[in-house]
Amino acid sequence: MTRPGVYTLQQTCYSPQSSFPNPCGPSSQTLMIPKSLLSILSTAQAPKRSHSPARPLAHEPKPTTSTTSSVVKERKPSKRRKLIADYPANLTPWESILCPHCSAKDRLRLWHPAIDNESPSPLVHRDAQRIQDVMIHAWASSTQEAYGSGILAFHIYCDSRSIEVPAWAPASSELISAFISDLARSYSGKTIASYIHGMRAWHILHGKSWSLDNNKIDAMLKAAKNLTLSSSK
Repeated sequence: MTRPGVYTLQQTCYSPQSSFPNPCGPSSQTLMIPKSLLSILSTAQAPKRSHSPARPLAHEPKPTTSTTSSVVKERKPSKRRKLIADYPANLTPWESILCPHCSAKDRLRLWHPAIDNESPSPLVHRDAQRIQDVMIHAWASSTQEAYGSGILAFHIYCDSRSIEVPAWAPASSELISAFISDLARSYSGKTIASYIHGMRAWHILHGKSWSLDNNKIDAMLKAAKNLTLSSSK
């Protein structure tokens, strides 16, 4: 006689080689299992296997070039560092508000002489800047680059002689003559003449007077040319 809520099941045996129950035969004993365990036993089955085969490792997706490049990026040098590297050896000037680091063709426009507070311009800054923006087109881009090299050489020379910035522009005949004599034999007469023309353009563009002893400067340029010819013999 079984109690209510209890089922009589034939004892089952489990074989280690099979995950499904097998009856043990007629000699098996009768077990009385409560309903609470019956639901558990009815759902106790062998682990389900996935019908889709496992993907072999050889077919795993490989990281793309774009993914790799987005993780590791080469740090590019800054623009300022590149401009400093573009200066010739031993010709790196001190950076200042008047002379920011820039390319050779931009020095004629961006490098400024000392401000003359005694003779201020009656124009507002916008109008004065407009004059320079238009005047800069008087020289071709290649000419501006050549003049920029001369302006750099002049600034380096003045720094090496500890010449005060206000004396750079307007430059005196003595200062320009000393600059030419320092370049003689090291540079060709044609290059030195281009440098002096660049200094003249720099004065004109920034509103500085270019009043030199032309006879003296012409004689210095002719001497530099003759020294170049004699040294090449």
